[in-house]
Amino acid sequence: PGSLAACGLPVCCTANTVPTNPEDAAGFWGDYRDCDSPLHAIDDALDHIATQHRDLDFVYYTGDIINHRGWGTSFSSNTEDMTLILDRLDAAFPNVPVYPALGNHEPHPLNVFAPLEIQDEAFSTQWLFDLSAQLWERWLDEDALATVRRGGYYTILARPGFRIVVLNSNVAYTMNWWLIYDDVDPYGQLQWLADTLYKAEQNGEKVHILSHVPSSDSTCYAVWSREYRRVLERFAGTVTGAFNGHSHVDELILYHSIENPTQPISVAWNGGSLTTFSDKNPNYKLFLVDPESFEVVDYDVWAYNITYVNLTPDIPPNWFRLYSFKEAYGLSGAAPEDVRQLAINMAKDR
Repeated sequence: PGSLAACGLPVCCTANTVPTNPEDAAGFWGDYRDCDSPLHAIDDALDHIATQHRDLDFVYYTGDIINHRGWGTSFSSNTEDMTLILDRLDAAFPNVPVYPALGNHEPHPLNVFAPLEIQDEAFSTQWLFDLSAQLWERWLDEDALATVRRGGYYTILARPGFRIVVLNSNVAYTMNWWLIYDDVDPYGQLQWLADTLYKAEQNGEKVHILSHVPSSDSTCYAVWSREYRRVLERFAGTVTGAFNGHSHVDELILYHSIENPTQPISVAWNGGSLTTFSDKNPNYKLFLVDPESFEVVDYDVWAYNITYVNLTPDIPPNWFRLYSFKEAYGLSGAAPEDVRQLAINMAKDR
């Protein structure tokens, strides 16, 4: 708070910067300019969620703990920050399992996930996978931790008949320069995904898929998106929801059948972001899921207004329910068919 919020660098509001003009000073609870959120704002958000929603079944955390000061990362600082935030998540939700995914900012240098054959410690990503296994073991079993150590991905049976699959989709991020070295699917994740979904299908399980970089996003390697979509279509009857991060914005991806382009098969929901980077109000989503089909039936978005809350820095932010998906768009639900109808409505009536 009070640091320079208009600095001309990729990220502002950093320590030891002093604005010349008062209007260039960062607000106490965050700033719309190219700034991340301060730690006390993250603490407030976790306190609010834990207090407001006392009947949570699961927490999905879709990655990016490290700030956007990408030139200032290190093995030690990334380790410190990941430990800090994951400990805070654990403390905020002591009786609720948290299922985390890696973001593209977690490695050092950021964005790069090296193939397994790269053993040199200066370039290998193994330190991050080992650290993640160490920090996530409070929520995962040993089978899940084994694949976390291999490539930062895992699956876990969250309850009878319901499985969660977490992918490290950052390997397909277009700024993962190791794709230039070798663009074959690192860590064999997509084959593992297909095998895992096949077993889930055989066992009559429904599945949620979590990842950071959304497939079909402009920053996701096109071949990965194509092959992921093939897997998704094959197991459309098993996968009942997908959840992404990365973009910071309130958006969704509607997948259609390759063979039948008018047939919707799946929806990937983006969780929004607690960071204000950039031009964002801190926000999160509360998903309502059918307890038998495990399909998303609705979600609420909660947020607060940065301009308003910065007027009273000594008072905690006034979080409010911004909207319900079903109510705002006049839908009967949030199934792929409902989302397709929304897209048609938007195209017909702007």
